[in-house]
Amino acid sequence: MTNPLYVIGAANSDDPWVLNIHGYPRDVNAQRAIRWQHQPNQAFDRGYWRVAEIREGQLVDRETGAVYEPSRRPYTEAAWADFVDRTGLRMNT
Repeated sequence: MTNPLYVIGAANSDDPWVLNIHGYPRDVNAQRAIRWQHQPNQAFDRGYWRVAEIREGQLVDRETGAVYEPSRRPYTEAAWADFVDRTGLRMNT
């Protein structure tokens, strides 16, 4: 089984976050989740939504190689702790 993919919201800001901590099995599923977030009459900012995967404990953008240090929002502390434990994500803060 391949590693799940994660959609990062606010990827181009100082406060990125993970759309779905359960991840997506394939790129097509992650791209669909991004499209579902797009609101009518809203300018689509390609830099806002990005697809990443966990590599060696880091959340890494699949296209650019950027490393994201996401906040736990909008998740509870317990849900976020489970995500970090399950995925092996290393947090610097």
